[in-house]
Amino acid sequence: MRPDENFSKIVKGKRYTVKTSKLLAEGSSTGRSAHLYKTAGGAYYRIDLTVWQGEHDSLTPLTREEAMDMWEQCPDQYVEYEDAFDTIVEEAAAGRPPIYSESMKQISLLLPLEMIEWLRSKPNQSEYVRGLIDREMRSS
Repeated sequence: MRPDENFSKIVKGKRYTVKTSKLLAEGSSTGRSAHLYKTAGGAYYRIDLTVWQGEHDSLTPLTREEAMDMWEQCPDQYVEYEDAFDTIVEEAAAGRPPIYSESMKQISLLLPLEMIEWLRSKPNQSEYVRGLIDREMRSS
Protein backbone atom coordinates (compact mmCIF):
# COMPACT_ATOMS: atom_id res chain seq x y z
CA MET A 1 0.00 0.00 0.00
CA ARG A 2 1.29 3.43 -0.99
CA PRO A 3 0.16 6.98 -0.25
CA ASP A 4 -2.12 8.60 -2.81
CA GLU A 5 -0.02 10.74 -5.16
CA ASN A 6 -2.25 13.74 -4.34
CA PHE A 7 -1.56 13.41 -0.61
CA SER A 8 -0.30 16.70 0.81
CA LYS A 9 0.06 17.99 4.35
CA ILE A 10 1.35 21.15 5.99
CA VAL A 11 3.49 20.61 9.09
CA LYS A 12 4.88 23.61 11.00
CA GLY A 13 4.30 25.89 8.01
CA LYS A 14 5.94 23.62 5.42
CA ARG A 15 4.09 21.69 2.72
CA TYR A 16 4.92 18.05 2.02
CA THR A 17 3.42 16.73 -1.24
CA VAL A 18 3.80 13.17 -2.51
CA LYS A 19 3.34 14.14 -6.18
CA THR A 20 6.35 16.49 -6.16
CA SER A 21 8.56 14.37 -3.87
CA LYS A 22 10.81 11.42 -4.64
CA LEU A 23 10.17 8.05 -3.00
CA LEU A 24 13.53 6.92 -1.60
CA ALA A 25 12.63 3.72 0.24
CA GLU A 26 9.78 1.84 1.86
CA GLY A 27 8.91 -1.17 3.94
CA SER A 28 5.80 -2.89 5.21
CA SER A 29 4.52 -5.32 7.77
CA THR A 30 1.06 -6.76 8.34
CA GLY A 31 -1.39 -3.89 7.91
CA ARG A 32 1.23 -1.13 8.06
CA SER A 33 3.67 0.49 5.64
CA ALA A 34 6.33 3.19 5.95
CA HIS A 35 7.50 5.36 3.04
CA LEU A 36 10.54 7.66 2.98
CA TYR A 37 10.36 10.72 0.72
CA LYS A 38 12.55 13.68 -0.20
CA THR A 39 10.98 16.94 -1.36
CA ALA A 40 12.26 18.89 -4.35
CA GLY A 41 13.67 21.34 -1.79
CA GLY A 42 15.69 18.60 -0.07
CA ALA A 43 13.52 18.03 3.04
CA TYR A 44 12.94 14.45 4.21
CA TYR A 45 9.72 12.99 5.57
CA ARG A 46 8.02 9.69 6.20
CA ILE A 47 4.45 8.62 5.65
CA ASP A 48 3.10 5.77 7.75
CA LEU A 49 -0.04 4.05 6.50
CA THR A 50 -2.20 1.61 8.42
CA VAL A 51 -5.33 -0.46 7.86
CA TRP A 52 -5.89 -1.09 11.57
CA GLN A 53 -8.92 0.32 13.34
CA GLY A 54 -7.95 2.93 15.92
CA GLU A 55 -4.71 3.82 14.13
CA HIS A 56 -4.30 6.77 11.75
CA ASP A 57 -2.08 7.43 8.75
CA SER A 58 0.61 10.00 9.54
CA LEU A 59 3.26 12.22 7.96
CA THR A 60 6.38 13.03 9.98
CA PRO A 61 9.17 15.42 8.90
CA LEU A 62 12.63 13.88 9.43
CA THR A 63 16.13 15.22 9.91
CA ARG A 64 18.72 14.08 7.39
CA GLU A 65 20.16 11.69 10.01
CA GLU A 66 16.73 10.21 10.79
CA ALA A 67 16.11 9.75 7.06
CA MET A 68 19.50 8.01 6.67
CA ASP A 69 18.62 5.61 9.49
CA MET A 70 15.22 4.87 7.97
CA TRP A 71 16.71 4.30 4.49
CA GLU A 72 19.14 1.75 5.96
CA GLN A 73 16.28 -0.11 7.68
CA CYS A 74 13.91 -0.21 4.69
CA PRO A 75 14.00 -3.42 2.66
CA ASP A 76 12.92 -1.67 -0.56
CA GLN A 77 15.35 1.10 -1.56
CA TYR A 78 14.64 2.87 -4.84
CA VAL A 79 17.42 5.48 -4.83
CA GLU A 80 21.09 4.87 -4.13
CA TYR A 81 22.29 6.16 -0.75
CA GLU A 82 24.73 8.61 -2.36
CA ASP A 83 21.97 10.15 -4.47
CA ALA A 84 19.35 10.17 -1.71
CA PHE A 85 21.63 12.02 0.71
CA ASP A 86 24.00 13.87 -1.66
CA THR A 87 27.03 12.24 -0.11
CA ILE A 88 29.99 10.02 -0.94
CA VAL A 89 30.18 6.70 0.87
CA GLU A 90 33.63 5.34 1.68
CA GLU A 91 34.54 1.68 1.88
CA ALA A 92 34.75 0.44 5.45
CA ALA A 93 38.29 -0.06 6.68
CA ALA A 94 39.62 -1.79 9.77
CA GLY A 95 41.25 0.19 12.54
CA ARG A 96 41.10 3.81 13.56
CA PRO A 97 41.30 6.68 11.12
CA PRO A 98 44.83 8.14 11.25
CA ILE A 99 43.55 11.42 12.69
CA TYR A 100 41.13 9.87 15.20
CA SER A 101 42.28 12.06 18.09
CA GLU A 102 41.51 15.32 16.24
CA SER A 103 38.13 16.99 16.52
CA MET A 104 36.27 16.74 13.20
CA LYS A 105 32.97 17.84 11.75
CA GLN A 106 31.19 16.24 8.82
CA ILE A 107 30.07 18.47 5.95
CA SER A 108 28.15 18.01 2.73
CA LEU A 109 29.86 19.07 -0.45
CA LEU A 110 28.02 19.63 -3.73
CA LEU A 111 30.13 18.64 -6.73
CA PRO A 112 29.45 17.98 -10.41
CA LEU A 113 28.88 14.29 -11.19
CA GLU A 114 32.21 13.91 -13.02
CA MET A 115 34.09 15.17 -9.94
CA ILE A 116 32.18 12.76 -7.71
CA GLU A 117 33.01 9.83 -10.01
CA TRP A 118 36.70 10.84 -10.02
CA LEU A 119 36.71 11.14 -6.22
CA ARG A 120 35.05 7.72 -5.85
CA SER A 121 38.04 6.20 -7.64
CA LYS A 122 40.31 7.22 -4.75
CA PRO A 123 40.78 4.58 -2.02
CA ASN A 124 40.12 6.86 0.97
CA GLN A 125 38.12 9.86 -0.21
CA SER A 126 38.03 11.80 3.06
CA GLU A 127 41.76 11.52 3.66
CA TYR A 128 42.47 12.39 0.01
CA VAL A 129 40.33 15.56 0.19
CA ARG A 130 41.88 16.55 3.54
CA GLY A 131 45.32 16.17 1.94
CA LEU A 132 44.35 18.40 -1.00
CA ILE A 133 43.03 21.08 1.32
CA ASP A 134 46.05 20.81 3.63
CA ARG A 135 48.49 21.19 0.69
CA GLU A 136 46.56 24.19 -0.63
CA MET A 137 46.46 25.84 2.82
CA ARG A 138 50.26 25.37 3.24
CA SER A 139 51.02 26.82 -0.19
CA SER A 140 48.90 29.95 0.36
